[in-house]
Amino acid sequence: MISPDSGELVNTFCFEKCWRLLNNEAKQRKTMNESKFTGGLLGMIGTYILMVLLTCFTLGLALPWAICIWQNWVANHTVIDGKQMVFDGTGGQLFGNYIKWWLLCIVTLSIYSWWLPIKFKQWTTMHTHIR
Repeated sequence: MISPDSGELVNTFCFEKCWRLLNNEAKQRKTMNESKFTGGLLGMIGTYILMVLLTCFTLGLALPWAICIWQNWVANHTVIDGKQMVFDGTGGQLFGNYIKWWLLCIVTLSIYSWWLPIKFKQWTTMHTHIR
C-alpha cells in the first residue's frame, strides 16, 4: 500500500496526468487535417492569360472582375485544416470600391494610394470564407 507521505503517489499522479495530456495531443493531431494548395502551373497560366485578356480588351475597366477571377482560383485551390476556402466576392462589388478608391486617389493627390493595399486586403479577406 502507498502511504500519502511517499513520493510514489505524487509521481503516479504526475505520470497519469502527463499520459492523458500526451494521448489528447495525439488524438488532436489525428483529427487535424492537412492544409494544402492544389493549384497547378497550367491552371495558373490559364487564369493569368484570361485576366490579361479581360483587362486589355476592356482598357482596364474589367480589372475588378479579373482580380475576382484570380481570388476565386486561389481560394478554390486552397484547403486549410481539411476545409475548402471559398471566395464570394464579385467584380461588381469590387468595381464600386475601385471607382471610390480611384476618386479618392485623385482628390488626395495620390496620398490615399498608401491605404489601397490595406483596403484591398480587407475587402478580399471579408469575402473569403472556409466552407
